[in-house]
Amino acid sequence: MITKENYFAKAKGVDFNNSPETLYEGHHFVSFLSDNGKDWSSYDESAVIRKTVDLYFEKVQQFLKAGRIIKLPVKNAPAKKAVKPAKKSKSISVRSIVASKQPVTYSVKKSLELEDIEKYLKLNGKEVSSTSLLILSRTIAKRLREKTYKQHIELLENINGRLAKAVELLQSRKLTKIKATMDLDIVSKCQKAIEAAQVVLRTDYLAGNDLTVANEIYRQIGKKAFFMLGAKNFIGDKDSLSFKIRGSKAVSHIKIKLNSMDLYDVTFYKIVGDEIKNEKTVPGLYFDMLHDTIEEETGLYTSLGAAKKSKAKQVKPVSKKKVVKASLSGVELMQDIPKPNLTEAINEAFGWTQPVKPVNHIEKPNVATKSDSLFKPITHIETRETFNLKGDLGKFLGNLERYELSMTIEGDQGAGKTQFAFQLADAFAQAGYEVGFFSLEIGAGSDIIKRNRDKYLSPQGLKRVLIAGDAPKGIDTIREYAPKFGVIIIDSFTKLNADSREFDKLRKDFPETIWIVLFQRTSGGTIRGGTAPLFDAGINIEVVKEDETFLNNYAVATKNRYGMTGLKFNISQQKIV
Repeated sequence: MITKENYFAKAKGVDFNNSPETLYEGHHFVSFLSDNGKDWSSYDESAVIRKTVDLYFEKVQQFLKAGRIIKLPVKNAPAKKAVKPAKKSKSISVRSIVASKQPVTYSVKKSLELEDIEKYLKLNGKEVSSTSLLILSRTIAKRLREKTYKQHIELLENINGRLAKAVELLQSRKLTKIKATMDLDIVSKCQKAIEAAQVVLRTDYLAGNDLTVANEIYRQIGKKAFFMLGAKNFIGDKDSLSFKIRGSKAVSHIKIKLNSMDLYDVTFYKIVGDEIKNEKTVPGLYFDMLHDTIEEETGLYTSLGAAKKSKAKQVKPVSKKKVVKASLSGVELMQDIPKPNLTEAINEAFGWTQPVKPVNHIEKPNVATKSDSLFKPITHIETRETFNLKGDLGKFLGNLERYELSMTIEGDQGAGKTQFAFQLADAFAQAGYEVGFFSLEIGAGSDIIKRNRDKYLSPQGLKRVLIAGDAPKGIDTIREYAPKFGVIIIDSFTKLNADSREFDKLRKDFPETIWIVLFQRTSGGTIRGGTAPLFDAGINIEVVKEDETFLNNYAVATKNRYGMTGLKFNISQQKIV
């Protein structure tokens, strides 16, 4: 009988390349699933995977007994005519990434300060997405806070201030793209800093040997996803990874490229013969958005449990005027950039001197009538009550309004997100709110929960805070209990396996419920599932892990429609520092 303990020993002498397709696919599935027998956790934890693999083991056992599987020749056997290996290798391995042939080039090694100044300067005169601005702003703010920069501190603080104001205005107006035109003063200062820098030239073997980025992309996508896509023919480059897939009518090749903003541009090709028939680029993706984007564009799935939500969008050709030869390295990417949508306030905040009129300007603003179901006179808005929480936490959050109030909390592991959530729960309980705490990460009966309860909850908190360790129906469970509580805390949203856009739907559908939602971070420092909640929430809070003692960890509001940003709230001391 074949089991996970003896499978690779029994399969050692089997030539799966020349075996039936079912066994060939099954062997490679088991290989990547278990990391060649080193890690069977997926098998142990998933009943579906375990049942599938066990059926495959039974099939292998039947073929072995029947003698139908081709055995590999013994090393000492007489030499026979060599059997050509299969042309289409389906195994997936980092070793299979082949470097594209390019000559040795030279590049400049710069400090972090100069890199970030250059990134900011490159925005001048270009169409820039609000997401790109947010990433650059948070990167510079974090490095300033952690004192990573050693020079040009004043200039970088100036840049950070401009970026922060622009991001806040963009988020409040929900604009997605802008055209950056900076004033001459900031441009001059950036150029002087770059020109005065002492740089060191180094030989950089780009695509010839340096596959660091390609291997990192491969690792982040995951070999399980590549297997599901039927990926093969991997080509690594200095800043990209290209590969061929099978099973998709719309896409035959994919190229994933790391851009200058440390985001991914993904290009989908439909190649027939030596011509590119279709080509589409999806720019500016976080790596945790790659799976969803690939599934949407190809119609394939990147995991066994992927839900079939909708059919893949048909890839439309960018241009039919010109036939481009099918070379994944060196293909010029063509994409339409939408017209800018700006306001004078954004121009002023970002230091831009050339205001651009907003697109689709409404020339007749008084179009709403008394019977209009969408527009209402602005005078109909009633004054709502505002409130402040007690103590330093109240100063930290500001003058709050219950209507559609929502907060996001993010941070690295061990920073203190859950502890901070308990402090918020107690503060709202003391303000008279019933609090529903979904502890989906830790559970409801953990000793960690008991310790946080005893440390952070007051007598009022013990009466008004209720906790659940599960959401059996996912987001539907949250919706079921939303009307029953004044405050809902979710730790964390990732455990719901819900689309990030559900966050804003909860806020809109239950405007009288206050939402406090914790998000896991990816290895790239962004929240899992996309950044949409950061734009929708009224308050974005980052919990910073200052050191390993926890004593100096603090929360800081990176966005706050109700109060100040930049204040540091020490989680251990429960006060502003």
